[in-house]
Amino acid sequence: MGIEIKQVDASDKKQLIRFFKHQNLFYRNDPNFVPPLIGGQLALVNTKRNPFYKHAKIAHFIAYNNGGISGLISAITNENHNKDNNDNVGFFGFFECDDNQEVANALITTALEWNKAQGKDGMIGPFNPSINDTIGVQISGFEDPPVIYNVYNPPYYDKLLLGAGLEKAMDLFAYDLQMKNFMSDRMESLNDKLVSRYKIEHRDIALKDKDLFPKQVEQIWELHSKSWKKNWGSVKMTREEFDKLAAELKQVAHPKLPFMTYADGKLAGVAIVVQDLNQLLISNKKQRLAGLLWRMMTKSKQINRVRILILGVLPEFQNMGIDSTIYHEIGRRAKEAGYMRGEGSWILENNEKMNRAFSQIMNADLYKKYRVYQTQKAE
Repeated sequence: MGIEIKQVDASDKKQLIRFFKHQNLFYRNDPNFVPPLIGGQLALVNTKRNPFYKHAKIAHFIAYNNGGISGLISAITNENHNKDNNDNVGFFGFFECDDNQEVANALITTALEWNKAQGKDGMIGPFNPSINDTIGVQISGFEDPPVIYNVYNPPYYDKLLLGAGLEKAMDLFAYDLQMKNFMSDRMESLNDKLVSRYKIEHRDIALKDKDLFPKQVEQIWELHSKSWKKNWGSVKMTREEFDKLAAELKQVAHPKLPFMTYADGKLAGVAIVVQDLNQLLISNKKQRLAGLLWRMMTKSKQINRVRILILGVLPEFQNMGIDSTIYHEIGRRAKEAGYMRGEGSWILENNEKMNRAFSQIMNADLYKKYRVYQTQKAE
């Protein structure tokens, strides 16, 4: 029978559920695999409710090898990416594959041909489905399960994607933070001086205040848009997209971890730090929200790690050392809440300032790497 690629009927919810359930086939007996919530996956690809699809399209494909399921892939367009990056590319995401180069080749060819039919010149990925969601393929550090909102995959995916004719576009770094040695004497001394000099205040994000929270979300959206503008692949989130993200994080965030930083009374930066719910999701085999909520109510004390998900400083406040006060506050809040470990991710490999901050200021170890790929560019 050979290899056959079939497109999923995206209007059929049962087919979409099966598409995401099939992901489990590639992680049999893998103790580090964290089964994602099926409802969360369906929300990502819901073209009617996810505001991402007001400027994007998506199609899903399943690879069959001699009648058995052997791979998955989605092909994606994102017009806001092309507008913000002066580009004309498409994307692929939700990639899963047996250790079979012919199947990987067929999946990549299918996604690329779909993107070319949409008028795109090339392809980047994996983006699931955008740079503001989970991205990349893990290429090192497979000893630990993934931290929340990060990908995980078999080690051979890098080989398959390079073998399918793609090339590296960018590597992303993840740092392991140990709270016991997070704050050096140098950081403590520097923090005191900067707090005094710039009248630094760290204010809670008012997750439970129905009046203040939306105002803070608007401020954070504006800060996010300005702070990440020059980063590789950055795409400004629409207000609808950012509101959706804020609503999701609000449901799972620890009330004392996210905060906004003010200098001389003006908003200067933000830190969105979340508890690692993957430590509960890893045993949620039915992949239902109810299972996660029950575990949050009964087993939340098992969570001992946080992830620094968003950390930004407005351009006009950069190079003043204010970022150091944010790092200090993250460590203080995490330790006070009882967390012993943290992850800072992901950091672009070419972001020298942030990589230096994690390794030299926060005493963190580079312990995982992720990779994004692109179609090979003509010489």
